[in-house]
Amino acid sequence: MPFWLKVLAESGMTGLRVFANWAEFQPIVEIHRTCHEKQPGETVMFLGEERRPDTPAGHAGVDERMMERFETFCRLSEKHGFRLIVCIINGQMTFRIIQPPAYEGKNIFTDPYALKWEARFVDYFVKRTRHLPAIAA
Repeated sequence: MPFWLKVLAESGMTGLRVFANWAEFQPIVEIHRTCHEKQPGETVMFLGEERRPDTPAGHAGVDERMMERFETFCRLSEKHGFRLIVCIINGQMTFRIIQPPAYEGKNIFTDPYALKWEARFVDYFVKRTRHLPAIAA
């Protein structure tokens, strides 16, 4: 059990706003077939160009291990009486851009490629976690 959850609970806190680091949860990389093409040739996971698994998580470009860790965190939070406000699209935080490598140089609000993968990520994340009692929003 993380000691800080216990400390926060003992101090009387009941709610936490948490940020899923987008780049870690959706570690997709855009691969071009040649250096002259502007359209992506393939979207893979991680910087080592690992193929996306043929699973719902893989289709969304989501790292299954990160989802498992987040679910564990939610269960621990519930055990300590916390309700969570979860922020999953957090591109700009404290003057840093936190986004998957595939979105480098793209406008995450208007680029069709980025919007397609963002929608897949949000859809998968929400469907996977909506049953967890600790999540308030």
